[in-house]
Amino acid sequence: MQQTASGPSPDEVMVYFFTEEPKYYQRDYSVIMEDLMKREKCDWVLFNEDSRQYANEENIQFLSDLKAIRLIEISQMLKLNKQLQEKIDEYDKLKIKPEDQESLIQHYGSLRDTTSYQAISIQQKEKKASDLEQELNQQKDLVKKYQKEKEQYEQDLKNKINQYNELLTKATNELLQKKKLANDNEILRVQSQELDQRSAKTDILQKDIRNLENQYNQLTDQIRDKQNQLNQLEKVVEERQKEKEKEFQQLKIEQSEQIISRSNEFVIAQNTVKQNNKLHESSSSKTDSPEESEINQVPYQLNQFQDKSVQMGLYDDQGI
Repeated sequence: MQQTASGPSPDEVMVYFFTEEPKYYQRDYSVIMEDLMKREKCDWVLFNEDSRQYANEENIQFLSDLKAIRLIEISQMLKLNKQLQEKIDEYDKLKIKPEDQESLIQHYGSLRDTTSYQAISIQQKEKKASDLEQELNQQKDLVKKYQKEKEQYEQDLKNKINQYNELLTKATNELLQKKKLANDNEILRVQSQELDQRSAKTDILQKDIRNLENQYNQLTDQIRDKQNQLNQLEKVVEERQKEKEKEFQQLKIEQSEQIISRSNEFVIAQNTVKQNNKLHESSSSKTDSPEESEINQVPYQLNQFQDKSVQMGLYDDQGI
């Protein structure tokens, strides 16, 4: 895996680690997943260039949980698949008729390939997130989708366990029948030892299967907890949106009151000018006194007031 020491390029993606510094990988999600799966702990979160801005100390833990939940669960599923495959290989050595289990192994391999393909596809979809709201919606959709996949996977796992138990029962019965039909004491002793060995291996295999079931139940509980966290965050986002709308409405009311107040001032000034004009006309034949000169300046002052009102956007050239 090629990693760069400088800033990311358009062909790179950032991977954040809880225990070490972030690293930049070439944008090949299938190779990235393969490299990260080799780690003993899933202590990483995959970010794209749009969501990198949210990776700060205040919200990194929450975003990490949301973005990593799918990757962590997939990695655990792949590990479970690998363990199951190892148990299948071990059981193959105990089978009386190998052809009886060939179809089951092929079906299980198809399920494993489908799970790996879905993990890569989800990573490609996550890189298209552009802001926090879209990312929350995507996480919600992914949780719903994974819940449906989990139910299907759980059902398939139960069916396979039942099939394994049937095959184990069949093999045990065949060994018991051979033991009863054996007339030679030496053959009977050898077959008895073989049965004991296979029974011991069968007990170990069943114990491993029960452990896998317990791990899967824990996985289901973690998904439910993350869904609850997601619902709480959505409520917080809705409350903040309502507060912003309320502030916007209050601002509109205050602006409307200012416009009405300035309109009233303009009307009062206009009426004053009209009265002064009448006085000016009635005394136009007389010599202007200092008081009349001051009155004659009112139209000029009114024009200045109107010009400023137009500049402020309260009036146009035709009036209010």
